[in-house]
Amino acid sequence: MKSRLFQPILWLLFTVCFSVLSLLGDPGSAEARSVAVLPLADVSHGGDGIDGVDLETTMDAGSMLAELGVDVVPHEEVIRFMSERRIRFAGYIDTLLVRQLGEEFGCTHVLVGTVLEPQVSSAITFGITATVYDVNSGLPVWGGTLGSSSEETRGVLGLEDLDAIHALKDVVLFNLLSESVGALDFPVLEAQTPAYQILNFYLSSNYLASGEVVDCLLEIAFLRDPPTDLALQVGKDIFPLQPGQVPGSYRGRLVAASENGVYEISLLLGRDGGQAAETIPELARYHVLDAPPALELALHKGVATENLTLFRDHLVIIPEMSRRHQMERWMIDIRNENNQQVLAEQHVGNLPDRFIWDGKDLAHRKLADGLYTISLQAWDVVGNEVVRSKKVALQREPASLELQVFFEGDKKFLRIKPVQDVIAPIVSWKLKARHKKGQVLMSQEGETLPSVVQIPDDVGEGLIICDVETRDQLGNRLQLKHTEIEIVKGAADPEQPAFAGAREPEWVDNF
Repeated sequence: MKSRLFQPILWLLFTVCFSVLSLLGDPGSAEARSVAVLPLADVSHGGDGIDGVDLETTMDAGSMLAELGVDVVPHEEVIRFMSERRIRFAGYIDTLLVRQLGEEFGCTHVLVGTVLEPQVSSAITFGITATVYDVNSGLPVWGGTLGSSSEETRGVLGLEDLDAIHALKDVVLFNLLSESVGALDFPVLEAQTPAYQILNFYLSSNYLASGEVVDCLLEIAFLRDPPTDLALQVGKDIFPLQPGQVPGSYRGRLVAASENGVYEISLLLGRDGGQAAETIPELARYHVLDAPPALELALHKGVATENLTLFRDHLVIIPEMSRRHQMERWMIDIRNENNQQVLAEQHVGNLPDRFIWDGKDLAHRKLADGLYTISLQAWDVVGNEVVRSKKVALQREPASLELQVFFEGDKKFLRIKPVQDVIAPIVSWKLKARHKKGQVLMSQEGETLPSVVQIPDDVGEGLIICDVETRDQLGNRLQLKHTEIEIVKGAADPEQPAFAGAREPEWVDNF
């Protein structure tokens, strides 16, 4: 019973191998081909494969090809080859490895495949996909996939027992040979790739200070024996590489150029006598950073004046660099006019595109209106440091006002002035004065404060009621309503300096 269970699998294997044979040529001719069968990968999810490899099917495929007259590289030799090169995968192969197999065993082709669908439950199913590579070029020259089940046999051929596999085999073989017959006359492909493969190249850092010494590691595989000497070249400077402990690895040291810029590293493959037989350009690049980055701070969402930037809500701080620069870390620091730190933040890595400061401290408390200094300090990956600072003024609240009445001879005047020094200048103001009974006495407006207006002559002593509205450069508005001012005859000007440019009042019925 067990032999009958595996009969369909063996027949499918026979079909694949016969198709491969049709590609490789007539076994009995002088041009018979030889093949190395790599371990077949197993992605069947529930098959008998161990660690993703179906060794039993691999051995069966090799035996079947041998019975068909194809020279097959011994399975143990293939396993040794893979072990020596630390190849731990199946079902995949690269161009250089195909060519190395040909060099190692003198075979003409390599067979790589994957078991897709072994027997499952009561139905006998099996699938396999295979690819044949030409060892001279390392390129695939044929590929095919086969799969079937006992259920298909019953449905298509109307047979119930496992002998239906014999009939199924004929159908599958015919279809496969129909596709592959054109490959029988394929000529040997010429090699299109070099006889080496660069696996990795590492620099301990790609950003260097001028004259800095940097370690480098090259991992490279050669089709045949490696050259006797390898070296790196940067401009006219050459830096030898020495073989590492791991086969195929080479180590060396490179001295960075003395001037700022980007430098290309080339690989020299030499021969006896040190004469470079081949140069591989653009192996890698490194950057020499011999000066701090050209960093500037741009401030947005504020009002720029000659010496500082005003804001009342939030400020967008944008670090601007004239060229891309790899940064190691940065710190932003904000201090008040007493040099007390109110906010600080630092991080490792490149600068963010922007910072947003909403006028609060680390505890998210609103800060008092006033002057602040924003400093950004940054270090690039080689230690160059740059610091940029900007002065800003925070003003959320409008300036408080003071109203003063004074006399100059027989003339009466009203002065409107901010109580404290103004950070954001006043850009407009309006004044309306009325008698306590509601009669409008005067209306005045202007653009700057402090300012002085003349009170009409027919306004006598006593109380007047003033309404004042101001707007500063940031849009902050202040409204003083029903402010009582007493006119006292002979009141002196508290600020003494003579006024100038007072405007004549404008009488209006309504303000």
